[in-house]
Amino acid sequence: MASSKVLVVDDEPAITVLLELALQRAGYDVRTATSGGEALRAALADPPDVVLMDICMPDMSGEQVLQEMLRHPELSRIPVVLATGEVDLEPTVPGFSLLKKPFNLSQLYATLKEALAIAPAASPV
Repeated sequence: MASSKVLVVDDEPAITVLLELALQRAGYDVRTATSGGEALRAALADPPDVVLMDICMPDMSGEQVLQEMLRHPELSRIPVVLATGEVDLEPTVPGFSLLKKPFNLSQLYATLKEALAIAPAASPV
């Protein structure tokens, strides 16, 4: 069975590296991006099975990236996990899971597993 491809998006390099290492150890095939624009380009070039993305980034917020993903048929069905420290945040865009910061690895793995399990079947594009 092939490992699930995760695109990790965060503008903090240290966080990106830590998440990449933790997810690789858990058996995921990990790609990273450090901005919203880079994330969109990476997802279009090689669509992941799930995206783990910080909401607060300088170029595009995680919600803006999600809105752009929904405009592309080949990306619109990919589950997105938005990570945030905002307690009362309720994103207005459908198609996401929310992971509250700070989180531990057990919470991270469980959230990704759940997102992958409820992901709609890929439709032919």
